[in-house]
Parts: sequence; C-alpha cells; structure tokens
Amino acid sequence: MKNIRTYELISLLTKAISEQNQQMVNMYAYELTTRLYVPDTGYTFDEILEGFGYRSLEADLNQITIEEYMRTRERGNE
Repeated sequence: MKNIRTYELISLLTKAISEQNQQMVNMYAYELTTRLYVPDTGYTFDEILEGFGYRSLEADLNQITIEEYMRTRERGNE
C-alpha cells in the first residue's frame, strides 16, 4: 500500500464503497487513516477511521473450519 499515492487510495476507497465491498473499504480506510491521523487534533484515530467507512465485519457464516477444509482436500485427492 505504501507505493499507492493518497489520491489513488481515496479513489480506491470510493470505488470500494460504491461496490459495497466492506473488506476493501476497511483496508483502504485504515491505510488512509494511518496517513492522515495527527494526535491531539480533536478527533481520535477510531473516529477518523469510522468516518472513512470502516466497519467491523461480522463472522462469515459460510466460513469453514480447517478440519473441514482438509477433509475436502483429502476427498479430492482420492
């Protein structure tokens, strides 16, 4: 991310928001916040982060355990 210019990062964040891709929104929002945050300016890091659209991701209901993954791999090799 360090090689992406700030204005490009803002464009990527805007695109991720319009596509409703919360995982990418979180990634870009966090990077942008780390670049812009200045302590003691009246806003906390978390407030700025949320302002850029960062939200906690709920547990993916389709996520499988490592054991389930390994069982499917073993079945595929049979």
